[in-house]
Amino acid sequence: MQTTSQGSLPAGVAAVGGHLSSTIEQRLEAVASLDPHAADVVWQAISECGSQRLGRPIEWPVAEFLKHAQSAALQAAEGYQAEARYEPVPLPIVWDANPFRDKPWINRLMCLQPMDVYILAWRAGDQQWLRPAADIYFSWCDFHIVQRKRAYLSWYDMPVGYRALKTALLADCALEGSLHLSIDERRLLVASAEAHMNELMRSEAISQGNHGIFQMHGLAVLAEMFWSLPQAPAARTFAASTMSMLTKRQFNDEGVHLEHSPHYHQWMMRELASIEQSGWFDLDLTATLRRAEEVRGWLMQPDGEPVRVGDTPIGTRWPSATSSSPDFQNDLYRLRWYRDGGYAICRTESGQLFFQGSYHSTAHKHADDLSFELFDRGRRILVDSGSTGYSGGPDRVYFLSSAAHNTIEVDGTPHPRNGTDAYGSSIRKVVTADHHIELTAYVNHKSRDWTHERHLRWYPGGELVIQDDVRAESSSVFGAWLHLAPAFERRVGSLFCDQEIHVEVVSRLTYSWHRGEVAPMRGWRAGTSGQKIAAWSGRAILRGTNAQFFTQVMLSGNCDCDLTDRIQAERR
Repeated sequence: MQTTSQGSLPAGVAAVGGHLSSTIEQRLEAVASLDPHAADVVWQAISECGSQRLGRPIEWPVAEFLKHAQSAALQAAEGYQAEARYEPVPLPIVWDANPFRDKPWINRLMCLQPMDVYILAWRAGDQQWLRPAADIYFSWCDFHIVQRKRAYLSWYDMPVGYRALKTALLADCALEGSLHLSIDERRLLVASAEAHMNELMRSEAISQGNHGIFQMHGLAVLAEMFWSLPQAPAARTFAASTMSMLTKRQFNDEGVHLEHSPHYHQWMMRELASIEQSGWFDLDLTATLRRAEEVRGWLMQPDGEPVRVGDTPIGTRWPSATSSSPDFQNDLYRLRWYRDGGYAICRTESGQLFFQGSYHSTAHKHADDLSFELFDRGRRILVDSGSTGYSGGPDRVYFLSSAAHNTIEVDGTPHPRNGTDAYGSSIRKVVTADHHIELTAYVNHKSRDWTHERHLRWYPGGELVIQDDVRAESSSVFGAWLHLAPAFERRVGSLFCDQEIHVEVVSRLTYSWHRGEVAPMRGWRAGTSGQKIAAWSGRAILRGTNAQFFTQVMLSGNCDCDLTDRIQAERR
């Protein structure tokens, strides 16, 4: 998640009630339609002309968890549940509550996600649920606009965009006759529309990442529906020009999404296609989305799951994709190198090496420079530890850290991921041969005074050789991390087995192996629904001003022995 004007409170901090800061207070004071007469004039104009939706959809992304047939009835009976890992929260909503001390939950609340299950049920034909959705909306407005109170993330970037769409939807329902609004509700709806429109026209409040897309989508729809507000024409112009700029920033000319996550690559493809087709913007994203689709095919492992780089959740399977043509291919493998995007992918019939060398911004970036994932012999071998979501605390800190990736860390400190030292792409060279592939990348962590050059040499089906040359300005502790897939539970020394094949880590250095440790956290992989799974992680250490690591990861044939006796013997 990205941070803008009100994202300054740290994740997990409970909201504080009371009046808004002077800046937001002043912006609300400038809302002319808080005057009842002004609001009546605006509503009279739009009601005389009727809804300006003109067949165009007013939609926003809805979580899969909320799409169950009985979700509306369940929520009405048991309370709002954002997803499975949260307990239901009783209705009506207390807007300055933070029962889980959790930023993602608050973010969803401020997007007015509790409305979503009711809107889904109403759209499915059950008319009774539109009024409960409107009640949630007006409850938020009463707290924030009438009472002028504050809550954490009240005016955070994405929630403002989502609420703008919901404001527009309620106006459309009222104008079309499916929702009855009292005079006070109509006036509050207009005042809320103006407040959101003003907020979304503040250039300093617009996210430069994917959140900005949803801000501008909300602004465009709001300005069309509330066309009689004085600022609406300028809002439409601002939304159109800013959306054009933001869509160009999402994917580069190769078709690579620049937010360091295969999950967001696919998600933004879908959302941009939906926005383009909605008719609210004059956009032509055909070429962009075609290139992105070709890249998407290279972001999948042979088992159909996405590569787990950045903030990519575990356990999702993607639809099949048509990959772009390889840069090189022979009878053994195909290669694709995205020189500007920062990915190099080598693929065989049953394997794939994915090399990660991208750092374009802070968006969804992990401390994973020059990390990689190895899939071979039909299974995951060395993996990115993944992401358990955006909740704060030690889990989030660990899964973001360099210690959770197949890379080098220095003095136990994660690579910078706050935009410092952003280099774009770090992959420098690719060498193809008949039976193997060689990849080389280089990163200069200028702010930390150390450099890292990595060479990967992969013999598909047999061996991966990892060579690292690390240099620092002062004496340091260099740690090289490797992370086995959770299936490799059985271990003797540096030999692992998943009951089908063996993986052996061979090095002149001694790797210490960790699994499911908590102080400090070591040896974990992300699971589904924010859970984590214990798995083997190894670290080799060198000290000095420079270090050279040489490690071989060797795969056996089919498992032809049982490690159980050897493990028991070692324990004795």
